[in-house]
Amino acid sequence: MTLPSGAYESRQAPAWIAQCWARLAGLHLQRGQLERARDAAERVAALLTQELPLADTDDSEYPAWICYCVWQASGDARAAPQLKALHERLMASAARIEDPELRRGLLEDVPLSRDIVAAWDAQLDSAPASISSK
Repeated sequence: MTLPSGAYESRQAPAWIAQCWARLAGLHLQRGQLERARDAAERVAALLTQELPLADTDDSEYPAWICYCVWQASGDARAAPQLKALHERLMASAARIEDPELRRGLLEDVPLSRDIVAAWDAQLDSAPASISSK
């Protein structure tokens, strides 16, 4: 079953709209359509400025992650602070998990979490020593 155009908007579900635009941005990015990916990511970013109940959606950090990916690919200065915010939220979530094995599972076994950690580590590895030591 496909939903008619505007179905999420008519249900006033901005969190799901953000997810849809993020998936579209990711698809465009995979296809090398950077301009289209940027356009979709801007829609996502605009929605993320609202207080969306993203926790009620699958992959709640995916919209913010795809904005980071598109911005990183296009050399947008917003990429670094976006990654920092994603990493901080992930580490805060991990810190709330008392069981070490479950915490490790969140950080190493969940693909999106693993991607965030890898991107953060790569950014630290490529940063000048004066920045990465902070």
